[in-house]
Amino acid sequence: MINNDEVEIGELTYIPTPDANAELIKQIDSKNDENQHGISPFLYFTAIVACMVSSVEIGFAVVWISPVAEKLLSNDPNENPLGAAVSTIQLSTMSAIPAFSSLFGSILLGKTCDLLGRRTAMIMLSVLILIMKISLAFATNIYMVFIPLLIMGFCLGGTQVAGRIYLTEIGEDHHKTKLVCFGTLGVPLGNVCSYLISSFIPSFKLFTLACCIPLMLSVGFLIIFLPETPVYLISRKQEEEAYKSLKKLRKKNSNEIRKEISSISYILKKTSKSENISFSAMFSIRAIRTAIFISIGVHLIAYTDGAPVIMSFLIPVFNEAGSSVPNYISINLLSISQLVFSFIATQTSEKYGRRTLLLISTLGNAVLLFSIGLFYYLNSMGLSYIRYVSWWPIVGLILFYLSNVLGLASICWVIASEVFPTNVISLAMSILFFIDNLVVSTMVFMFPIIINSFGMQWNFWIYSVICILGYIFVYFKVPETKGKNLLEIQGLFERK
Repeated sequence: MINNDEVEIGELTYIPTPDANAELIKQIDSKNDENQHGISPFLYFTAIVACMVSSVEIGFAVVWISPVAEKLLSNDPNENPLGAAVSTIQLSTMSAIPAFSSLFGSILLGKTCDLLGRRTAMIMLSVLILIMKISLAFATNIYMVFIPLLIMGFCLGGTQVAGRIYLTEIGEDHHKTKLVCFGTLGVPLGNVCSYLISSFIPSFKLFTLACCIPLMLSVGFLIIFLPETPVYLISRKQEEEAYKSLKKLRKKNSNEIRKEISSISYILKKTSKSENISFSAMFSIRAIRTAIFISIGVHLIAYTDGAPVIMSFLIPVFNEAGSSVPNYISINLLSISQLVFSFIATQTSEKYGRRTLLLISTLGNAVLLFSIGLFYYLNSMGLSYIRYVSWWPIVGLILFYLSNVLGLASICWVIASEVFPTNVISLAMSILFFIDNLVVSTMVFMFPIIINSFGMQWNFWIYSVICILGYIFVYFKVPETKGKNLLEIQGLFERK
């Protein structure tokens, strides 16, 4: 077994000096690039399953309220299993509970993936989510809805952290971005599945139970087929287990796998000064402090631009537009479009700079959101000619999600996966998910209240202003990280 202080390059064993770190890693990366055999089919399968138990479930949770809202607002006991219509505040609370409880789950459960392993944490939390979803289907009063949503959201906070870290750690540098973008693909996939199921299954109970099927299959695949991440295993000195994991995940021979283990060991040694790091200690290290500042800034833009919130309220959004196109067609068209755009993002995100994509995305989002808000404002004025462009909300939102997915929605996670050392990433991801869920739960709660108090247009105008502020932040504060490894990025942040 190769010592952690030595790294094998070609047929040489190189013992690095502190001044040679960056050059050494470039040699390792160059050697790895020469041996790029493409992504193995099993690695794609692994990424999809990890996505299914983390981000796809977020997609289900985000839009679950939209198909059932009309039933819960009905006084007809044949449609409403609760027996009486819920109030606007109760509906807003249901919408916000999963995101609100997720913010605590991401902090309190985020470290489970360090203690138990990424794979084990995903299995345990996914089983709890499945139990809560089944109990939700049999709800007969408002509290039987609130409690499962609360526990489910709490567990989702943990699976978000574990799933993102898992996707980050199973890939190599030259295709890590593509795998991280699979997480972005999962949310719209959950949205599409949820809306498509609701189109064919109108019953509250059967719809909720049908939404359990993808998770049941994914948990089975996770238990039977998926290995632990090689990075986690190496950090726990389980190099033979890491070898077995890499043998499944890579299209490489034994010698190449051993070299990758040596490379991972070296980077872990140089970037992880201790086994664990405390919350306060993170902010005492300049490079990590800068990484947190930039990651939080980009995430705040991505999660306050309206994209996660609008998907929860597509039915009222399209109802107010007054389009002749049936809602179920508009909703499914938008959901499928978002899924297609997310897939495109997995193929294109490696080709362009992170900073460039963020700048284009924030500016495009700002323009499109303002124009959609303008439509609702003119529509509220009762202008007769506005009916000729009643199609604009659906077209505008399709373009908005294209702009958002190709930039903000995917790149915010790419940056987060690139800038943190292994001994920090669990805590850093927990902080990011806490902030994301806090923001989303607040905005989901406020969305229907703003509609009733000020009008639909103000939601879109607020999001547009946020995107303009985001453009300014990215322009002045976010450096380019494409093509840089962790040691180079840490060195860049040390100087900022």
